Amino acid sequence: MPFRRIAFLITLGSLYFPVSSHAVDYQGLEFTGSGFMTVAAGRVFGGTRDAAVDQGFHCPCFISDYAQQGVYQAGHWQAGPDSKFGLQGTVSSADGRYSVTGQAVSRGAANGAGNLEWLYATAELSGNLTVQLGRKRLPLFSYSEAQDVGYALPWIHLPPQLYGWEVVNYDGGSLVWRDQWAQWNGSVQVFGGSETRRDSGYWRIYNGRGSRTDVRWSDILGTELSISRDWFSARAVRIQSHTQNKLVSSGETSFSERKRQIIHGLSLGADLDTWFARAEFLYIDRTEDYGKDYANLLAVGYRHGPWQPLLSRAIYRQRLNSDGVPERHGTWSAVLRYDMTDDSAIKAQIDLWNDRTAPGFGSMHGDARQFTVSYDRVF
Repeated sequence: MPFRRIAFLITLGSLYFPVSSHAVDYQGLEFTGSGFMTVAAGRVFGGTRDAAVDQGFHCPCFISDYAQQGVYQAGHWQAGPDSKFGLQGTVSSADGRYSVTGQAVSRGAANGAGNLEWLYATAELSGNLTVQLGRKRLPLFSYSEAQDVGYALPWIHLPPQLYGWEVVNYDGGSLVWRDQWAQWNGSVQVFGGSETRRDSGYWRIYNGRGSRTDVRWSDILGTELSISRDWFSARAVRIQSHTQNKLVSSGETSFSERKRQIIHGLSLGADLDTWFARAEFLYIDRTEDYGKDYANLLAVGYRHGPWQPLLSRAIYRQRLNSDGVPERHGTWSAVLRYDMTDDSAIKAQIDLWNDRTAPGFGSMHGDARQFTVSYDRVF
């Protein structure tokens, strides 16, 4: 993304959206709107490169976002992989029981192209029970719903070993029950649907920068349980579906055979005044396809006035059905955040990516050292 686009985003966010939310009433309906922006720049300042497997990227490379093909390449500063601009709006009935919500995001990783991330209707069936229908974020991870809103995250880019997969949204419906049990606040969500992702950014990283791969997840069915009390929170999710791919750039005209997958996720959080910690674990069973995936994240942070340092470690590894080369890598990340105002922050982040994959793995992975800075704002 050219730096003149960064200046445009800053101007747009500062001049036209000076407050954090907006509400307008019209003929019994309430319109509310908000937005967010991240202007980021980063550079790979070291690592390794295998020209035979870099898939059209100029490596050493650092992958900041698998799903959106957010890749920093060696040789110069880049602003595209993590920069984004988003708008969200909701139309609600006068009694607040019914609403329609939409969210659109323009990404530097997509050369500024916009994408509709959310468009769903909500109906409150009772004080505790809510149903939603439409396009939503798939709750794979703890930060799934907020992963585009840089201000809401302690990182500039979420740890890619865990927060990197081929599908992040789905079309379908969900039923959510929220209640309080003794001193615990909790929610249970049941959801289902499908998703077809055309020209997957995830698979461009693996199949080549000039490739095109379409992805389909069908028969998605999942359950999510979240609980919290005082300083402690926990979340567990189970999702099953069938997966299919179609490598369009190689001439494939139909999707591959359906293969079943089962995803298990567990998140734990502790927030003790100035100290906070996060742990997240992911296990994906794709035995019908190639094998199993494991990922985990541990993070510890500290708040001191407007300053917030954070240290995290993320690890990903595979276990294959065959005798092929499994993918394995991990990243140490150190972040320093400074809250400028109640709705804006600046961050600096250093990532040290260590590739533990054995020789012979045909992708662009290798060691990488990355430095990134960002300005985040909500409005």
